[in-house]
Amino acid sequence: MNNTKALKKNNLISVIRAVTLNNDLITKPEIARQTGLTIASVSNFINELIDRNIIIEKGYDISSGGRKASLFCLNSTVYYLIAAYISLDKIQFSVYDLALNVVVDDVINYSISETSVENGIETIVTGIKKIIQNSKIDKNFFVGIGITVPGPVNFKSGCINQLVNAPKWTNVPLKNNIESKTGITTFVDKDINGMLHYIKWKERLVENGTIVVLSITDGVGAGVVIGNNIYRGNHYIAGEIGHTCIDLEGGVCNCGKRGCIELYITKENILKVANRNLTEKYNSVNNIILIAANGNKTCKDIIDKAKYGIYLCLDNIIMAYDPDEIIINCEWLIDSPNIFSDIMNMIFDNNRLAKRSEINIRLNANKKIIIQGAAMLPYEQLFGSYETSIFVNENKSSRNFY
Repeated sequence: MNNTKALKKNNLISVIRAVTLNNDLITKPEIARQTGLTIASVSNFINELIDRNIIIEKGYDISSGGRKASLFCLNSTVYYLIAAYISLDKIQFSVYDLALNVVVDDVINYSISETSVENGIETIVTGIKKIIQNSKIDKNFFVGIGITVPGPVNFKSGCINQLVNAPKWTNVPLKNNIESKTGITTFVDKDINGMLHYIKWKERLVENGTIVVLSITDGVGAGVVIGNNIYRGNHYIAGEIGHTCIDLEGGVCNCGKRGCIELYITKENILKVANRNLTEKYNSVNNIILIAANGNKTCKDIIDKAKYGIYLCLDNIIMAYDPDEIIINCEWLIDSPNIFSDIMNMIFDNNRLAKRSEINIRLNANKKIIIQGAAMLPYEQLFGSYETSIFVNENKSSRNFY
């Protein structure tokens, strides 16, 4: 492709990104400001996108005088996205429009560690077919299926390398299996990378910066965006920080090592240790925090180890990647602002190279980010870079990507 065509396609994607980031209505002058393009160029791209039914005009902006500027937004119902998130104990399914409005969703309680891979694949396919049927949307209007899993994936081939907490799922060609059984283009990636795609498209980040997501769910991992590109490593295991050892005499992790950070900071492991030592059984980390605050030494030790483990994760991330921003996805921590504050103090009191004014560390408040991240895998293929974008490279008259 010559440079002129590549530049045009990149600029077209920049306009779509500006409209998407705005999450509502936007004018041509504002698009020009955000993209650095001229008004004339923006007008040409807007006209093309309207012709292709991707953007629609929707009224006029408020004006203090002079001609009112037209408002534009993404045509959210021109295409649809199928998302599936496979966690250790359930599979979530959703159909979204392009604005990530839920059309229909479903959840299947299912343990992937206790059943065969073949049974798991059939369960995923059944769930996808069911949700397509319930959506009442023609198959040709789906961009694709996005599936995320809690572990390393070769995202190019869609093959799951290994799920440490579900060891049967090793070298599983999930993309090929799903595509052959559904007839729909499928994209598979690690759950954290799906979150990164969501953040790239839906949140305003430091331009060309380094952004890290630390996710503490069933397991622990980090995802890294450097200059708008996800860093995966040569073997797709970049960011597997949960399997960093912090106690050589600690318990045995599912990865085979002792004392991994994961054993101290996930909800499941915090509750496992606490309930082993308490008369009453609890299902919320907040209960353990309250018991610790009331003087229970065992619970205090558990929470202190959790704080120390998260501190080590963040400190290592800072030293390894020198990020502009770290986003923490941890359901129990977002409900514990005092614990989060303690961890922030530990970081900046002990690391002389890290400055509060230079690193923004925040908690993710979007509880749907993992399943929405799965939806962003086909979205990224639709509107991603000009080399891979299905949309900018497809025949303009065709709606069928398959």
